[in-house]
Amino acid sequence: MKGYSMKKLIVCLILSWLSFAALCQEAGKPNFVVISLDTFRADRLKAYGGKGDLAPNLEAFSKEASVYVNSMTPSPVTLTAHATLMTGCFPEKTNLFDNGIGVLSPGVRTIAEVLRENGYDTRAFVASDVLKAKYGLSRGFAIYDDQLGAGRRRFAFQVTERGSAYLQGKKAGPFFLWLHYFDAHQPYLTPDDVPGSMAGKYEKAVGYVDSQLKRIFDSIPPNTYVFIVSDHGEGLGDHGELTHGILLYQPTTTVVIMVKGPGFKPSMNKDFRTLADIAPTIYRIAGVKCPEMDGYALDSGEGRSVPLSLLLPLNEYRWKPLFGASDGRYKWIKGDRARLFDLASDPGEKNDISSMAPKEALQLKKLIPSYEDIRGRVDLASFSGLGYLTGTPSKDTQIDKFPDPESMLEVFDSIDEIRALREQDNFSEAAGRLAGLLKKDPGNPSLLFSMGDSLRHTGQIDEAVKWLDESLKVSPALVPSWISKALALFGKEKKEEAVYCLEKALSYDHDNIEALNPLAAAYLDLDKPDKAFPLIEGAIARGLADADTYLMQGRAHLFQKKYEAAAQDFDKALELSLDPRMTRKAIADRYLLYGYDDYGLKYLKSSIAIFPDYAPYYLTLGAYYVARENYPAALPFFEKALECPMKAEDRKNVVDIVEELKKGMELEQGQQQ
Repeated sequence: MKGYSMKKLIVCLILSWLSFAALCQEAGKPNFVVISLDTFRADRLKAYGGKGDLAPNLEAFSKEASVYVNSMTPSPVTLTAHATLMTGCFPEKTNLFDNGIGVLSPGVRTIAEVLRENGYDTRAFVASDVLKAKYGLSRGFAIYDDQLGAGRRRFAFQVTERGSAYLQGKKAGPFFLWLHYFDAHQPYLTPDDVPGSMAGKYEKAVGYVDSQLKRIFDSIPPNTYVFIVSDHGEGLGDHGELTHGILLYQPTTTVVIMVKGPGFKPSMNKDFRTLADIAPTIYRIAGVKCPEMDGYALDSGEGRSVPLSLLLPLNEYRWKPLFGASDGRYKWIKGDRARLFDLASDPGEKNDISSMAPKEALQLKKLIPSYEDIRGRVDLASFSGLGYLTGTPSKDTQIDKFPDPESMLEVFDSIDEIRALREQDNFSEAAGRLAGLLKKDPGNPSLLFSMGDSLRHTGQIDEAVKWLDESLKVSPALVPSWISKALALFGKEKKEEAVYCLEKALSYDHDNIEALNPLAAAYLDLDKPDKAFPLIEGAIARGLADADTYLMQGRAHLFQKKYEAAAQDFDKALELSLDPRMTRKAIADRYLLYGYDDYGLKYLKSSIAIFPDYAPYYLTLGAYYVARENYPAALPFFEKALECPMKAEDRKNVVDIVEELKKGMELEQGQQQ
């Protein structure tokens, strides 16, 4: 591929002098809007073979756009695909092969960098932590809004609110706007789903994203080019893959590319295109000099091919990485062995023709990436731990003995089921399922972590630590394991050891709020405010803070007798809270802890007025009066708690408390008589 780089640069430069540049000079510099639809399966649109009944706004857009129906991503992984989209370069140049690992290569230029140098205002609103600024895609953006809070993602309406506000506002010159929508990614949640629910449906999520795009379309000003792309698709059971990131078949590697703007006529183009073609197209329209890239302008006649790579199975599960290459007609996929498919006659990729590969397919085979070349450039220390569990294995790890992901689909499906159990707090059943899976796949760090963390939640602390230590032997950068081990050690009153684990987690991922919050709290407990306050203040300054961060700062302000500041912190905590009931109780607890009894009791009673069926409020009030030996005042609160929903084991404990209180009060009355 490198041999063609100079030819591509020359072609791009020549094209940039042609009709689009002349057109734009007449009309003023054009604007650009790139809308990336994460995990959007192309065949949910009619132009790509769908029924056309899920996304009416996208369907209407497609009828007025140039639609490229034979388009492919270099990897069905969010960060990797978006790096290619935003640079025109394949992963071998961007150095971003997986989520959470690496930083965009310094020699690779983003669309935002090039356009900003040419007078453009550049803005981005992303919807997932997977695209945090620290990975390098923020380069060149005047504003890169990745402050997502505790949820680590945005709903489509939140992206649309920001995007439409910008589009409708006053702008001094031309602009480049990138809007990223994440709702079609597992667990496919929309705003009307129950918080914490895993029951979202893919088609529903697709329809929800589409419903939010109309406001954007209606806000597009004249002389604006709109690019709608997907970064990858979703398996949805095809080839045995429920989601994405495990296999390299068409359902996850085919992408949407649609363009609407001056010079792009409504059409259905069947020539092969890739995500690397977006940047060269924008440069051509804008009439700016092109940096070196792997893609070509969408309307150029150059032949194309795309190298395929998928390191997520290796990094997260210690299964073989997959590689491949495609020119739109032929497609190679290499795991345990290299297989070849003729996409023209076999779009379902069912028949391996590698034993009779035609000459052009053999030439294509030479473009399949090499793991050895890639591994030498991916640094374990760059692992972030956000959203995806593990880091790259050590450089001396022999991957030949790792299983092919295709042979592990049953395990992968079970991992998804166990993830759902854990989301529902069903940790005992999850641990039982994991015990069986670990017999089939004992070196899987994701399973080892899940086993240890599930046991921690069931109170089996010593066993939990053993499993978590095993996961860290396999993957030393496994941030969730360091965090879970720390929480287990806190339960054993081993605070210094727990602090070490949290510090280790932050050494791999300094933005991980799940490590940062308990570490700051531990510093406060250990009377080390000089270490706690910089963590809290830094999290707030970097837009990482969640409800727990502000609760902690409020606690510190109460300790310092700064009541007004604490009240503001608590208000902010409620604003960010994913569970206002629990947050309100936590606020009351802090008032009571630091002697602000009147405020604490008042806060609990006002919370009961809002959430009358939340048992912890009554239990806290009951415990408050028990601690002061005011048993007659305590009893009604415990009795009221029994009218609220609670777990069977908790209910039994409260019943015992009520009975003990009644007996004690009867005994006291008898003695008085």
